[in-house]
Amino acid sequence: MDILTIILTFVAFSLFLLFLSISIIALKDFTGQSIKNPNYPPVHGTVFHELIYYRKLCDYHTETAKKHRTFRLLGPGQSDTYTTDIRNIDHILKTNFDKYCKGKYNQDIVVDLFGQGIFAVDGDKWRQQRKLASFEFSTRVLRDYSFAVFRRNATKLVRVVHKLSDDGQAFDMQVRDPYLPSVRRDEVPSSSYSVGGTFPGEAAHLRRIETDQGVDRLYSTYAADALLRYNQTENRQVAQPEAVSVPVSSRYSFAGPSFSFR
Repeated sequence: MDILTIILTFVAFSLFLLFLSISIIALKDFTGQSIKNPNYPPVHGTVFHELIYYRKLCDYHTETAKKHRTFRLLGPGQSDTYTTDIRNIDHILKTNFDKYCKGKYNQDIVVDLFGQGIFAVDGDKWRQQRKLASFEFSTRVLRDYSFAVFRRNATKLVRVVHKLSDDGQAFDMQVRDPYLPSVRRDEVPSSSYSVGGTFPGEAAHLRRIETDQGVDRLYSTYAADALLRYNQTENRQVAQPEAVSVPVSSRYSFAGPSFSFR
């Protein structure tokens, strides 16, 4: 009987501690967060909702953004603000970009991927790199290069489709058909991160690694590896390759044209 009493007491005490911990976390989440204050974006859940919907996080943020263009998720002692309102995005990324510094918290997250590039630095470093990038990303230069990339990819696609048509083979352009070149997913990195004007599938530092089964094993880490090697060629301070070996999709998920900040 004494053993049963001890077990029941231990279980009850454990449940009490669990309830107390949850209550403290909830109190930190909802205290001092200006939940009903109209001067702040509306609250649409907590960061724990992201754990609940982890497997479909992008869908969760997309559905939430359809209801509220700007909203907050509460966390212990802080709140994360998400916005898809084009006016807010223009204000943050264009009109007053220099006032919204990334801060050490965000820099520590993206330093392995972006090094000391324009996407990860603040202040004088950002202004210097913005000045250098403005020449490369001028409207005419970027448009001319993008057109060249698209024409080259279109030529490759037409060649493959023509051959499939002559052979009488069926294919589905809505899925990753093994007969078709990865034209769409190669256009963005080629236009944005190209080195020496080479096509990503042909450049050694951008080439994807195929497994014996023909599966694109590094498709999810493709962008990370490409940017890492590009940063290394530019002598930027970046971590070793194993630091970015996790899939980009699991570390950086975006639901459409959104922007979030702390």
